[in-house]
Amino acid sequence: MSEYTGTYKKGLFSGEKQVRLILEEKRLYGQGAYMVQGTFTASPFELRYSVIREVSITKLKGLTCLLIKTESLLNFRRESYTDDLYLPNLSNMEEARDEILKRVKETREAAAEDKNTVTGKGKADSPQDFKVRVEKLQILRESGMLSEEEFLSEKKKLLDEI
Repeated sequence: MSEYTGTYKKGLFSGEKQVRLILEEKRLYGQGAYMVQGTFTASPFELRYSVIREVSITKLKGLTCLLIKTESLLNFRRESYTDDLYLPNLSNMEEARDEILKRVKETREAAAEDKNTVTGKGKADSPQDFKVRVEKLQILRESGMLSEEEFLSEKKKLLDEI
């Protein structure tokens, strides 16, 4: 487990806000910031490496930030309108970026290996693969992208593959 911290000033009178990033084997979490109506809004977050599509260092509002872009808004707060997570003034920013990128790459390689492990029918036989696919369907249902009927239909198809 690796941990990085930082602070940023919010508004004239709001004082300093804490930024925290904790990297574990399969996920990262902590306290970051989202841009909402042109201002940083502090918020806790939790992400799986599999949903991260870009990690970079950028300047925003005069602050150097670690920027994490994701594939899915649903991994953040539901009321947020961005897929971008900012970690302003984070300690050892380059090291954090490099470690996240390494873990994202490892996650993708492991997923590719899992896909290559198939049964004679050509379908993945990993219980974890099934669980991940059901979780994705649940996220789509919760976001309103799938109706309850569509969710149940797709879930049945997954069960039929077993």
